Amino acid sequence: TTQTPVAFRRPLATLISVLLLMAAAVTVYHIAVAAKSARQAPVVLALPNPAQPLQTTGEAATGDEDKAAARSVLARQATQNGDGPHHERCADIDTQPWTPLRLRLEPAEPWCEDSLPGDSALWLAQGLAYLGGYHSIAAYDSFAACTYLAPTCFLCHLGEALAFGSTINDASTPAMRVLGQRAAARAKQAAAAMTDSRARTAVLLADAAVARFQETSERDNAYAELMDHAVAEAGESADVLSLAAEAHMLLTPWRFYQHGNGSYAPYRLPDAAKPSTRRALEYVERALSSNAEHPMALHLHIHLLEPTNAVSRAERSADALAHVARTALNGAVDHLTHMPSHIYLHINRAADAARANEVALADAAQGSLMHCAYGYKLSHDAHFAAVAHAWIGNWELARDYAEKAVGQEKPHTRGCLRASLAARFGHWEIAEMAASQSEAEAHQGPYDAAACALIRALSASSRRDADGARVASRQALSFCSRVHARMNDRAASLCDAIRRAAEAAVAFSTGDSAGGHQALANAHDAVTQVRYIEPPLWVLPTDDPSWPKRVGIGEIN
Repeated sequence: TTQTPVAFRRPLATLISVLLLMAAAVTVYHIAVAAKSARQAPVVLALPNPAQPLQTTGEAATGDEDKAAARSVLARQATQNGDGPHHERCADIDTQPWTPLRLRLEPAEPWCEDSLPGDSALWLAQGLAYLGGYHSIAAYDSFAACTYLAPTCFLCHLGEALAFGSTINDASTPAMRVLGQRAAARAKQAAAAMTDSRARTAVLLADAAVARFQETSERDNAYAELMDHAVAEAGESADVLSLAAEAHMLLTPWRFYQHGNGSYAPYRLPDAAKPSTRRALEYVERALSSNAEHPMALHLHIHLLEPTNAVSRAERSADALAHVARTALNGAVDHLTHMPSHIYLHINRAADAARANEVALADAAQGSLMHCAYGYKLSHDAHFAAVAHAWIGNWELARDYAEKAVGQEKPHTRGCLRASLAARFGHWEIAEMAASQSEAEAHQGPYDAAACALIRALSASSRRDADGARVASRQALSFCSRVHARMNDRAASLCDAIRRAAEAAVAFSTGDSAGGHQALANAHDAVTQVRYIEPPLWVLPTDDPSWPKRVGIGEIN
């Protein structure tokens, strides 16, 4: 028998041990990588073909619901608004894939007698996060997955109903309200079957959802009143408080404060707040005391404070939402990625505002590509990015993001935005071309036509073309005379600014520098009285006395 010499036995044993340890380390590494991938990869529920009805045993008592058809109602509405996925494979609404499990959230409280099976608590948490970001389709998909896995879960059925509700940005359609009624009825059944300590709150929430979808003029008031009762029963639940806050905001959407001060002269708290706004703000801040990273509460807090003299109070909420959007929400709720910019633009953080919208648009594009995901008001994000870059002084990026709105906004609005941005930077040839393109569009409204005429008047002033400035100014005034305050009070107020800026164009074109500067100052005073809107529609720096000199229409005052 051949034996290994003694001199080689110890090194050989050492070598074998090292190789075994290396093999073990490689195995452990691959296991860890696989586990990490499993955690990060989107989980797709094995639902039936989306074109087929999704039926669950829990719905038998109220009639099986064709969830794919219900989803299509939301999808068609979003597509009509320009927020659909922009890829050929996603073109057929009836065969789009359902939203996967994309968010990195803790399981939600089940609101059921028993713990939720499988991943249903994760689907529930995801649905609530999407609901808080106004991503109705992804919210509905997530709640539908939850009811599929947990047919008796009250909050899953309630979520299905709420996905069809109005938001402060978009009113529900009659078809959506019919589907909301059906889902609310199922939620009421699930609430009636509950026997634990949360049953009373569940019944109140179900009653509120039923009231929300009634075809009466008082449904919003009834919904808010019943949500007050739910808050009284539920205590400091961040979910219930946030839903109740939204209910009160729906009573006066985007008219949360008494008119009198506008976008650059903020509403003063608490005096300017309407009663429903005060209640909403109370509920949101209680929700944030309970959960400082609640997506819906952070979203609503920003909207409630952005037009006020207390905007700095929302900076913490903006920063918190920016963090949550990138971590727990995994970049999947693009509207919440965008939302901090509503605060940043007001507090000298225009670069952060621009970045928030750039990332939101990139997130939406990635979601559309990978999952046929629907974005939310992406033209608004592009508009916001354009204005933020204009505030910073980045002409090229301001122009590029204005162009990104093509196909997503009314063409004449895009044209006036591009023309106004070019005028801000003194690119008069581009400004005139954009204004002319806008004026060539059909169905241009009188305010948009007036805004474009103003740009042509200012451009004529840069050439010292007094006749051209007068002609364009008269056209602007003529268009503004057709704007009626009762139909559009914001446009009527902006027309006051247009009239004064047109006077400045004529004054500068004739060499009257002092008159031009005074007219611009008057224009800025008019802008401060415009009812709040974000991003600002008025992008000309009429408050900057050096602007006329920089863009070649006048001298420094």
